[in-house]
Amino acid sequence: MGLSKEAIKNYSDEVVFNVISNTYHNSSSDHSTLIASSVNYQPTFNTVEKIIELFERLLSSEREKIEILKVK
Repeated sequence: MGLSKEAIKNYSDEVVFNVISNTYHNSSSDHSTLIASSVNYQPTFNTVEKIIELFERLLSSEREKIEILKVK
């Protein structure tokens, strides 16, 4: 998972919530909750293009599996 023993041993919910609260900025004027303001999330990448890219990778992987099974 890419976690060191120290990271697991020193894990604290309080630290996690502190990091989130200090890095997430709610820009809505009504000071709504994290979930409600996340509805207005605007990623810096084109989500449709990303979905197509992931689908193409999945399709390619499935084609490779089919070719491997045909050889056997």
